[in-house]
Amino acid sequence: MDKYIGRLLDNRYEILERITEGKGTMEDLDTLEELAEHIKGNALCGLGQTAPNPVLSTIKYFRDEYEAHIYEKRCPAHHCQKLLNYVITGKCRGCTACTKVCPAGAISGTVKEQHKIDTTKCLKCGACMEKCKFGAISEQNSERVWPLVDEGIQCWHGDLEFQDMLNSLVDFSTGHLSEPVKSELAERMLFDSKNGRGALRRKATTIVENLS
Repeated sequence: MDKYIGRLLDNRYEILERITEGKGTMEDLDTLEELAEHIKGNALCGLGQTAPNPVLSTIKYFRDEYEAHIYEKRCPAHHCQKLLNYVITGKCRGCTACTKVCPAGAISGTVKEQHKIDTTKCLKCGACMEKCKFGAISEQNSERVWPLVDEGIQCWHGDLEFQDMLNSLVDFSTGHLSEPVKSELAERMLFDSKNGRGALRRKATTIVENLS
């Protein structure tokens, strides 16, 4: 029985690894939950009976984060290394230091001009971010702020304050946004870009165009 439980634990770790690498499926999540329940109900020792509790608790209270890893291939906590995306911001001075330490040759650019990371080649090792002395390289973090931005759009839409917020949204739309955030923001602005009036329509249209 102990060896059997051990194999189940190994399977559990393999499933968790797939999910944290963006390779998981909803079937994996169901299997993970079933394995955890089975181990909890059949383990003969106290350690084995309690070992699945962290998995069961996170699935219960943070299921949306599991689903983000599976459906959107992103880690909301920005912890899973293989799901991170690095971007080079306008702080870049074109010193080329990052290109010299990138093991994959994923960074391109000429001296004194802003460089760019090819995300299809990037190994997500973080060497470039550590090397940059100007703080120009960072993890793509639009997912962190988007829930607050989205809440503001929904709460203030139609109010006078929304006109001021639109100015910030125009700037926000020109930043380094993840694809899910781009899609959701464009969807929010699409109605106003087609049916709004005056400044509302113009700014909403500008945001949609920036995101296309």
